[in-house]
Amino acid sequence: MKILILYMELADYTVQCLKKLKLAHPEVSIHTVAYPINDEAPFNFDFTTIGKLYNRDKFDHEKLQLFVDKIDPQLIICSGWKDKSYLKVIRTWRNKATTVMCMDNEWHASLRQRLSALAARFFLPKVFNYIWVPYKRQGKFAKKLGFNDECIKYGFYTADTEKFSGFYEKNIKAKQAAFPKVFLCVARYFPQKNLETLWNAFVQLQNEEPNEWELWNMGTGTDFEKRFIDPKIKHLGFVQPNQMEEYIAKAGVFVLPSLFEPWGVVVHEFAASGFPLLISKHVGASQAFVENGINGYVFKPSSVENIKEALLKIMQLPDHELNQMGINSAEIAKQINQEAWVEQCMQFINHGKAVSAAL
Repeated sequence: MKILILYMELADYTVQCLKKLKLAHPEVSIHTVAYPINDEAPFNFDFTTIGKLYNRDKFDHEKLQLFVDKIDPQLIICSGWKDKSYLKVIRTWRNKATTVMCMDNEWHASLRQRLSALAARFFLPKVFNYIWVPYKRQGKFAKKLGFNDECIKYGFYTADTEKFSGFYEKNIKAKQAAFPKVFLCVARYFPQKNLETLWNAFVQLQNEEPNEWELWNMGTGTDFEKRFIDPKIKHLGFVQPNQMEEYIAKAGVFVLPSLFEPWGVVVHEFAASGFPLLISKHVGASQAFVENGINGYVFKPSSVENIKEALLKIMQLPDHELNQMGINSAEIAKQINQEAWVEQCMQFINHGKAVSAAL
């Protein structure tokens, strides 16, 4: 059984899903084509236990077609519909294997979305057997693209819940003894991540009502040189996934103030790690992992005052309530997991085998 992944930008959580798939089903051969690693997120991916990773830049359309024909896959999973060569190749395989498109965009009914949906609905369902999305709002967009309910599958994005739940179990007693008064934000330093507004809000609160809370930031990007320098704000730079445990143990509340974030697997990761969550309403994952007042708060990120209000809600909570929010987050995080991701892949493969047998 062979799987071909035609991807745009790989992330660690996707790699971990592939590792889980290979571990559970060693008979599956996995081939992944992806664009070069983004400079702002220089992950060190290890594919030795997964299969083969190929650089998208090494293929023109003709070479890509020959490459796919040689692999002869039962399942092709494609990231979006921007890469025209990916689409052309998949057209030739639509009736020979299961073809699946992945998408994380929410439906906002913008003019651009309405126009793209109007055009796409006439060809995407003819190219792809299924569309695989993270959650309900993305499913609404999938319907606008012409896919019916039977062809829309959910849970495409998932954290490595086993790993992050392990962090939760390891740290829960220490945090119950003394809850860390540290906000942790994991985001690239780009304008859309809205970090400057977060920093302003935090500094203003410290000036108005001095307290023991700190704000740690993890990431890098084009705006890194514009970072706020303040005694209570730390800039940790880019941290490899295998180094995350150290900071998860020392931090208390996860915050993400993005102005635009189609999903955000990092929210799932910190929910599974047992963190109270402060998440912008424009982060797609907030719909799945944040219940206001239960395990955190969803806030409007458009102004300093909005973010100050959200931060202050957390600062004013006693430790036992913060710890209960963390317990609630860990429970909520279980609804999406890698096991379901692997099972969905196998269902796709079995569909592909049935298609091949019918030819």
